[in-house]
This record gives sequence, structure tokens and C-alpha cells, in this order.
Amino acid sequence: MFRFFLYTCMPAAALLAAGCRPPVSACPSRPSENPWCSLAHGIARQIPADLHDVERNRALSDTAITALDLGAHKQAAAIAYDISGWRRGDLLARLGHRCHATGRGDAGDRFLKAAENVARDTGLDSWQRSRIQLAIERARASRTATQRSEAARVTRLDTADQAALLPDLMQHTVATSNVLDTLNRLETVSRQTLDLDLAAGAFDAYRVVYQKAGETGQTALYRDRLNAGLTLLLNSLHPAIACDKLMEMSEAAWRLGDTPFAEQMRREIDNRLGQIRADMRLPVQTRYARLLARVGDARQARHCLAAAETLLPDPAITPAERAAAHAELGAAWMELGDAAAADGQFADAILVVKTLTNSRPRSVAAVRVCLTFARTGIAEPARLSEMADLQNRLGDPW
Repeated sequence: MFRFFLYTCMPAAALLAAGCRPPVSACPSRPSENPWCSLAHGIARQIPADLHDVERNRALSDTAITALDLGAHKQAAAIAYDISGWRRGDLLARLGHRCHATGRGDAGDRFLKAAENVARDTGLDSWQRSRIQLAIERARASRTATQRSEAARVTRLDTADQAALLPDLMQHTVATSNVLDTLNRLETVSRQTLDLDLAAGAFDAYRVVYQKAGETGQTALYRDRLNAGLTLLLNSLHPAIACDKLMEMSEAAWRLGDTPFAEQMRREIDNRLGQIRADMRLPVQTRYARLLARVGDARQARHCLAAAETLLPDPAITPAERAAAHAELGAAWMELGDAAAADGQFADAILVVKTLTNSRPRSVAAVRVCLTFARTGIAEPARLSEMADLQNRLGDPW
């Protein structure tokens, strides 16, 4: 039934919006590299591929994606060629997506061709090839209608990746159809017995439909049906994933001025936070506090952050995770305007990294801290120097 939905969805959406190495200058970029991403890149490259290939490629990929998100396209493209395996193809497709979205179609096509070449590697597992193709299909969504994907290509993806593409399909369906027809199709999916991936994709698709209804002043007309669909899907989601999805829906409601629905989503989050194990709850609760800060509920955001900090000593949280958690907590306090609390958490993040004697967890933690500092916009030379010193002390044992 889900595959049938893809075939019926795509014509209504006018289909999806649709081996050489492209030059790193092909896409527009900011004039300077992000220094925190440069440091994270240097640290990740020191992780020995023969011993810790997964950790190395994940750290490099996370660094490149952060650089891309911050607008440092040339920097992200340069990092791409230090990555091996499926993550390289995924990143090349993301670069192609960014080029197409910014009107650089020729450069985008070159990146997509390079990504397709990676996907042809016979050494990749089927799910890895599917993950690259998912990124390619998303990139094609930013091309003109005459270049968009065909349904047959989408249905060749693994089921989980088809689910991840569902919100993109809905973006185009709702743009070319009406809210009622789109909602009818989506309800067909949500009534099925769904696994976690399909439920998560369908939840995101409901958010797309809700946002469209809000833009056309129809939220009141469809709220009961939207709420019924979301309730069905929540039963299929792990509480941590459910909280993240509910946060996105709550923020969408807040942006539309739909305060009652935003508060309803917050109540659903509050009911689920206590069901999550400490090592998963800490990052979720920190993200929730940042949402509360963005929507102007500073008092509740502070309460949420204070509760999150009590989770830090929990033995389920590894030292590397704890370092990243301190950095994320610091970013949340900064968003609340509490510079002293933010500085304390940032200092603790660096301190935890310093205490890690084995280079593998130290490098992984250091990259995560650097990337949080990059996204937060930390511009303190002393902190950058302190983290750079940690890079110089990496080595055996790994």
C-alpha cells in the first residue's frame, strides 16, 4: 500500500521536483572557511582508517554537512574527497542539491553525477546505495519540472528511504493539488501498520500538509483529521523520535500563530520525556529547551535545561557523549541569553575531552564539540586554541 501511495502521489505532484569529480569551486561559497569546521576536519583526518573507518567517515561527514549548512560550500566539497564509502556519495548529492537550490544547475549536475558514480561501487551494501539514491532524489527535487524523478526510481529505494522521501513528495503534491486530496492520500498511509521509519516519514508529511493548511487559513477546518492521523502515528514511534517530531510540529504551529495546537504538541512532549532513557533523553530535552526559548517561554526553558543537567552524571551516558552534551547545553543557555551558564558548559565540554586518554573517543568527542561551537557561532580565539592543542596530542593508543 505504501508503494501504491508513492505511485499515486507522484503524478499529483508533477513527479518529484526534480563519475567525474566536480571542481570544489563549482558551487558558490562564503569567502572564508569556518575555523571550527577546519579544526574538526583536521581532527577527523587523524583517526586511522584501518582501525576506525566508521568513526572517521562519520566524523568527516558530520563536519562537511555542518560546513555546508553554514554556507561554506567550498569547504564542504573539499572535505567530501577525504570521505570513503556511501557517506561520500551522500555528501556529493547534498552539494548537488545546494547548487540546484541556488541556481547553479550545471555544477549541481556534476555533483550528482559524481554521487551516482559512488553509488555504482559494487562494494557497497544495498542499503548504502539506497541512502545515496535518497540524497540524489532529494537533490532532483530542486530542479525544474522537466527534470524531476520518475516514480520507478523512487520505488527502487529501500523502504526506509522511501519513507524519508515522503515529506518531499508531499511538498509537491500539496503545491499542485488541494489540501483535502493530499490529506486523503496521507490518511491512507497512516491507517496502515507502520514500522518506525514509515511512521516517522508520514509524521513529517502531516507537518507539510498542516503548514499548507495554515498558509491558506484552513487549519481549523482540518485540525481534527490532522490530530487523528498524528495520534495513530505516535503509537508507532519511539518516545525520543516522537518528541523530536512533536517539537517540529509545535514550532510549525507557533510560526503559524496556532497557539492551541502548539501547546497541545508541547503537552504530548511533556508526557513522553520521562519515558526516555537518560543518554537519549539528554539531547532531546536540550533541544526542547531551545525550542521553548525560541517561542519565548524563557521560564520553562530554564526549568527544562536545569532538569537536563541533572542527567549528566548518569552512567548510561558515555564520556564522549557527555562532552557533546555539555557543548549543546552551553548553546542552549546562550540562546537564553545566559552567558555565564553557557561559558560554564563550554568549559566543561573541553575539560571532558581533555580527560579522555584514548584517542578514538577523544577525537570523536572533540569533533562533536567543535561542530557545536561552529553552529553556535563561538568566535573566541582562546577556545579555538585550546581545542587545537588537543588535536596536537592525538596519537596511540587508538
